[in-house]
Amino acid sequence: SGLLVTQDVDEAISLADEVILHSAGPRSTIVGRYEIDIERPRDLLEIRSSPQFVETYRRIWADLKGEVMKSYDRNFSRPNP
Repeated sequence: SGLLVTQDVDEAISLADEVILHSAGPRSTIVGRYEIDIERPRDLLEIRSSPQFVETYRRIWADLKGEVMKSYDRNFSRPNP
């Protein structure tokens, strides 16, 4: 058992048994937990075409996109001084 910290969704799904998504910002909170139900051993060269990978990626990215937009709004929607 171990912990992997990454910003790469493909890597997280390929290597993990569970992916935990944190919110944007300095006071980060957990905004999503995703069990990775892909049989082991995993063929890392073929995994991206599996239906489980595609569905898990879609679910994580939908939540991650919201966090990216919050961060973008916070950093780029401010009026210039």
